[in-house]
Amino acid sequence: MSTHDFQDIPIACSLSAQEFSTRKDENKGLLHEIEEIKELEDGYALKFTGSAEQVQGLLQFITQERACCPFFRFELHFEPQNGPVWLSLSGPDGTKGFIQEMIDAQVLRALGYSA
Repeated sequence: MSTHDFQDIPIACSLSAQEFSTRKDENKGLLHEIEEIKELEDGYALKFTGSAEQVQGLLQFITQERACCPFFRFELHFEPQNGPVWLSLSGPDGTKGFIQEMIDAQVLRALGYSA
């Protein structure tokens, strides 16, 4: 997909408000395990310890989000020697605000970001 096509995808989730709230609750445990956040030009990179359970949770998260939020670009980066795993979430303008809505404000503040 070209960058132009990517920019034309609207920042919209196909879930209803209730479904979005339920999904946020379902992902709360995983998202509370974020160890670090790096701001990217078009999103955020989230650092996890990289346990097998977390990796499975991240794969499930990506699968679910791809189905309802087609504007996201996902990247998983695995550090050597069973080190941390980074999940990068990015997309067109407006994606950062959407990600901030997904992640609990308390987690963002603890990691040094205001929500």
